Amino acid sequence: MPHQILRHVLATLAYRTRQVIKEVPDGYADFAAGSGVRTPVEILHHMSTLITYAVLTFGDEEWQPLETVSWEQEKQRFESALRSLDRRLADGDEPRQQTLLKLLQGPISDAMTHVGQLATLRRMAGLPVPGESFVKAPIEAGRLDIT
Repeated sequence: MPHQILRHVLATLAYRTRQVIKEVPDGYADFAAGSGVRTPVEILHHMSTLITYAVLTFGDEEWQPLETVSWEQEKQRFESALRSLDRRLADGDEPRQQTLLKLLQGPISDAMTHVGQLATLRRMAGLPVPGESFVKAPIEAGRLDIT
Protein backbone atom coordinates (compact mmCIF):
# COMPACT_ATOMS: atom_id res chain seq x y z
CA MET A 1 0.00 0.00 0.00
CA PRO A 2 2.77 2.58 0.73
CA HIS A 3 4.17 2.03 -2.77
CA GLN A 4 0.75 2.72 -4.31
CA ILE A 5 0.31 5.88 -2.25
CA LEU A 6 3.73 7.15 -3.32
CA ARG A 7 2.90 6.38 -6.94
CA HIS A 8 -0.22 8.53 -6.56
CA VAL A 9 1.87 11.31 -5.00
CA LEU A 10 4.24 11.14 -8.00
CA ALA A 11 1.27 11.33 -10.39
CA THR A 12 0.03 14.34 -8.42
CA LEU A 13 3.46 15.96 -8.68
CA ALA A 14 3.49 15.33 -12.44
CA TYR A 15 -0.03 16.69 -12.90
CA ARG A 16 0.60 19.86 -10.91
CA THR A 17 3.90 20.42 -12.71
CA ARG A 18 2.19 19.95 -16.08
CA GLN A 19 -0.48 22.51 -15.18
CA VAL A 20 2.18 25.07 -14.25
CA ILE A 21 4.57 24.62 -17.17
CA LYS A 22 2.16 24.25 -20.07
CA GLU A 23 1.70 27.19 -22.40
CA VAL A 24 4.22 29.37 -20.60
CA PRO A 25 5.12 32.73 -22.15
CA ASP A 26 8.35 33.18 -24.08
CA GLY A 27 11.19 33.89 -21.72
CA TYR A 28 9.49 32.25 -18.74
CA ALA A 29 12.23 29.61 -18.30
CA ASP A 30 14.77 32.36 -17.66
CA PHE A 31 12.47 34.76 -15.80
CA ALA A 32 14.51 36.49 -13.10
CA ALA A 33 12.43 37.61 -10.13
CA GLY A 34 15.37 39.12 -8.30
CA SER A 35 18.79 38.57 -6.84
CA GLY A 36 19.23 35.11 -5.38
CA VAL A 37 15.91 33.79 -6.73
CA ARG A 38 16.16 30.73 -8.95
CA THR A 39 14.81 31.00 -12.48
CA PRO A 40 12.11 28.51 -13.56
CA VAL A 41 14.67 26.41 -15.46
CA GLU A 42 16.87 26.32 -12.35
CA ILE A 43 13.89 25.26 -10.23
CA LEU A 44 12.93 22.51 -12.68
CA HIS A 45 16.57 21.39 -12.69
CA HIS A 46 16.48 21.17 -8.90
CA MET A 47 13.25 19.15 -9.09
CA SER A 48 14.94 16.77 -11.54
CA THR A 49 17.86 16.49 -9.16
CA LEU A 50 15.58 15.65 -6.25
CA ILE A 51 13.72 12.88 -8.07
CA THR A 52 16.93 11.52 -9.59
CA TYR A 53 18.36 11.31 -6.08
CA ALA A 54 15.26 9.38 -4.97
CA VAL A 55 15.76 6.90 -7.82
CA LEU A 56 19.40 6.41 -6.88
CA THR A 57 18.45 5.41 -3.33
CA PHE A 58 17.15 2.12 -4.75
CA GLY A 59 20.61 1.07 -5.90
CA ASP A 60 24.26 1.45 -5.10
CA GLU A 61 25.04 4.24 -7.55
CA GLU A 62 26.90 7.24 -6.23
CA TRP A 63 25.26 10.63 -6.54
CA GLN A 64 26.68 12.80 -9.32
CA PRO A 65 25.51 16.42 -9.71
CA LEU A 66 23.42 17.13 -12.79
CA GLU A 67 24.27 20.07 -14.99
CA THR A 68 21.47 22.47 -15.87
CA VAL A 69 20.28 22.00 -19.44
CA SER A 70 17.67 23.77 -21.58
CA TRP A 71 14.04 24.14 -20.49
CA GLU A 72 12.89 21.43 -22.91
CA GLN A 73 15.65 19.06 -21.80
CA GLU A 74 14.87 19.72 -18.13
CA LYS A 75 11.21 18.88 -18.74
CA GLN A 76 12.25 15.60 -20.37
CA ARG A 77 14.74 14.84 -17.60
CA PHE A 78 12.17 15.48 -14.88
CA GLU A 79 9.57 13.29 -16.56
CA SER A 80 12.13 10.55 -17.10
CA ALA A 81 13.16 10.65 -13.43
CA LEU A 82 9.50 10.46 -12.36
CA ARG A 83 9.00 7.43 -14.61
CA SER A 84 12.12 5.72 -13.22
CA LEU A 85 10.99 6.22 -9.64
CA ASP A 86 7.45 5.11 -10.46
CA ARG A 87 8.76 1.89 -12.06
CA ARG A 88 10.69 1.07 -8.89
CA LEU A 89 7.58 1.66 -6.80
CA ALA A 90 5.31 -0.27 -9.19
CA ASP A 91 7.68 -3.23 -8.94
CA GLY A 92 7.47 -3.08 -5.15
CA ASP A 93 11.18 -2.33 -4.79
CA GLU A 94 12.48 -0.96 -1.52
CA PRO A 95 15.13 1.74 -1.40
CA ARG A 96 18.47 0.59 -0.03
CA GLN A 97 19.69 3.96 1.19
CA GLN A 98 16.48 5.43 2.64
CA THR A 99 12.97 4.41 3.65
CA LEU A 100 9.88 5.15 1.60
CA LEU A 101 8.76 7.60 4.29
CA LYS A 102 12.09 9.44 4.11
CA LEU A 103 11.71 9.73 0.33
CA LEU A 104 8.25 11.23 0.84
CA GLN A 105 9.31 13.71 3.51
CA GLY A 106 12.53 14.62 1.69
CA PRO A 107 12.93 14.78 -2.08
CA ILE A 108 9.33 14.15 -3.12
CA SER A 109 7.84 16.77 -0.78
CA ASP A 110 10.63 19.19 -1.66
CA ALA A 111 9.81 18.82 -5.37
CA MET A 112 6.11 19.47 -4.65
CA THR A 113 7.07 22.69 -2.85
CA HIS A 114 8.93 23.87 -5.93
CA VAL A 115 5.83 23.49 -8.10
CA GLY A 116 4.37 26.33 -6.05
CA GLN A 117 7.44 28.42 -6.75
CA LEU A 118 7.03 27.81 -10.48
CA ALA A 119 3.39 28.90 -10.21
CA THR A 120 4.35 32.07 -8.37
CA LEU A 121 7.01 32.94 -10.94
CA ARG A 122 4.52 32.28 -13.72
CA ARG A 123 2.10 34.76 -12.14
CA MET A 124 4.92 37.28 -11.81
CA ALA A 125 5.81 36.72 -15.48
CA GLY A 126 2.27 37.75 -16.44
CA LEU A 127 0.43 34.49 -17.07
CA PRO A 128 -1.07 33.04 -13.90
CA VAL A 129 -2.08 29.38 -13.81
CA PRO A 130 -5.86 29.03 -14.16
CA GLY A 131 -7.57 27.86 -10.99
CA GLU A 132 -8.97 24.35 -10.72
CA SER A 133 -10.18 21.85 -8.15
CA PHE A 134 -7.36 19.38 -7.65
CA VAL A 135 -9.78 17.04 -5.89
CA LYS A 136 -11.49 16.60 -9.27
CA ALA A 137 -8.26 16.41 -11.28
CA PRO A 138 -7.72 13.29 -13.42
CA ILE A 139 -4.75 11.99 -11.44
CA GLU A 140 -3.89 8.30 -11.46
CA ALA A 141 -0.79 6.32 -10.57
CA GLY A 142 1.49 5.82 -13.53
CA ARG A 143 0.31 8.90 -15.43
CA LEU A 144 3.46 10.96 -15.33
CA ASP A 145 3.53 13.02 -18.53
CA ILE A 146 4.33 16.66 -17.86
CA THR A 147 4.25 18.02 -21.41
